[in-house]
This record gives sequence, structure tokens and C-alpha cells, in this order.
Amino acid sequence: MPRFTFKLEQVLRYREQLEDQAKMALARCLAEYNACLARKKKIEAELANVESKLFDGANAFSQSPGERWLLGNYCMGLKSDLHVLAQKTNSCEIAVHQARSKLLRCSQDRQLLDKIKEKQMERHAHEEKLREQRELDELTTTRRNISAF
Repeated sequence: MPRFTFKLEQVLRYREQLEDQAKMALARCLAEYNACLARKKKIEAELANVESKLFDGANAFSQSPGERWLLGNYCMGLKSDLHVLAQKTNSCEIAVHQARSKLLRCSQDRQLLDKIKEKQMERHAHEEKLREQRELDELTTTRRNISAF
């Protein structure tokens, strides 16, 4: 009984490697996206804190003009950082979407080859079963002819 060999085994392994690489790329993109979201929350919290110090009635009158100028510039810097971070978050979101679609394509390619392999294995098993059945039929036919004499 000859052993089953899948002629596209190397292609299947290559597709599995591509799928693994796509998974790692998606993980990197998701990590970067989550880091951007965490940084955005941190900056928003800091901005809310600075704005409360800057625009709160009791604190606003007790601050010197230099402190108000400093807090105002810091607030503008935080808003600028938020704007830049929003752009980066959008680009990360696009990268995540692209990585997901690439992973989906790689996964479908690998699954297609897996199905082809399974079908070929089934066909091979069926052919082997038929071959063995023919051999057994031949053997029983030969023995009947010998015992009939």
C-alpha cells in the first residue's frame, strides 16, 4: 500500500507561514492602535485637568499671569498632541483593517489547500480500498478455480 503524498505540501506550508506572518502583523497593528487609544485617553484626562485649572473660577483668579500663560500654552500643546494622535489613530485603524483583510485572504488560501489535501486523501483511501478489494477478489477467484479440480 503506497503512502499518501500531497504534491502541494510545500505550498501548503508556505501558505501557513504567510498566514502566521499576517497574524503577527495584525497583532502588531492592534497593539499600536491600542497604544494610541491609551495615549489619547491619557492626554484627554490631562487636558481636562489643565482646563479645569485654567478655567475654574476660584483657581483662575488666584493664578498669576505667568502661570495662566504657561497653562494656556500647555493646553494648546495638549490639543495639538491630540490632533496629531487622532491622525495617527486613524492611520493605525486603516492599517488594522488592511492587516485583517490580508489575514482573511491568507487564511482562505490555506483553507483551500487544506480542502484539496483532504479530498486527495479521501480519493487515495478510496482507491486503496478498491485495489485491495480487487486483490481479494482475484485471490478468491483463483482459489475457487484450484479447488474445483
